[in-house]
Amino acid sequence: MIRQDEEIVVTARRTGIPVWRATRGGSTLILVGTIDDIARGTPWNAGALAATVSRSDRVMYPQSVGLRASPFQMIGWLAKWKKQSKLPTGQSLSVLLNGRDRDRLARLSAQGLAPRNWDRMHPLHLAFEMRDILGKRTGLAPRAAVTVDQAARKHKVTRVAIARGRASPFAREFFASSPRDHLGCLTATLAMSEAGPSELRRRSLAWSNRRVASALSSPVEAVEKQCWPATSGIRLSGDLAATATRVLAGSGTTVAVIDLGALAERDGLLDRLQAVGIHIDGPDWR
Repeated sequence: MIRQDEEIVVTARRTGIPVWRATRGGSTLILVGTIDDIARGTPWNAGALAATVSRSDRVMYPQSVGLRASPFQMIGWLAKWKKQSKLPTGQSLSVLLNGRDRDRLARLSAQGLAPRNWDRMHPLHLAFEMRDILGKRTGLAPRAAVTVDQAARKHKVTRVAIARGRASPFAREFFASSPRDHLGCLTATLAMSEAGPSELRRRSLAWSNRRVASALSSPVEAVEKQCWPATSGIRLSGDLAATATRVLAGSGTTVAVIDLGALAERDGLLDRLQAVGIHIDGPDWR
């Protein structure tokens, strides 16, 4: 007789994307590696992912901290965010950049991959806008988190939070940062934009073919690491490992839908689980 967790694993692997099974005692943790910026037309089975979630006892997603804030706080932060998008009068991004990066931005602007008014923009806002431009030019499919959220709500699957915290310290840290603090994000985004739509398609295909190392070699991964909120004081790696270990100490089957990098990079979740003796079955991640 086939056990329920085995059926769920089989269903998960029908998604056509990287899936690992971690087991300890009577508990199974199914780790689904996802990426953002999935090129439209990438062959993967979102229906199989939805079925996996619907059959599980609980689901961990998304890979973020649940932040608590009042509606008034959110309105205030949104106003600050919009105001921050342009540099103060008399300042320009050119002054903060080296000559090479100024030339790169000028070329990307001429190609329509950066806004014409880039010299007046805050580097983080510019990086976000450039990523959005590249995504529109490539044509993107819905993120896997959309499928997971819909399935979890429809089937009333229990959701496991990776971490929770108050939003105020997080917001204070960000709004106290200077434009210079976000130049690393912009530099990484320049490389991503220069690689162009063909790189997003290549990375998406590597992901859907379970070629983990190839997918993680993309310049897109540098953007994920260098851009806020990844660079904030909030660090998820420890919370992620602690939550996964706690889930494995229980029983039943949990589906965790997590960023591929957080799973498969050095000292990521797969390395951490393996280091404490948890058996992991799935594609190579090195």
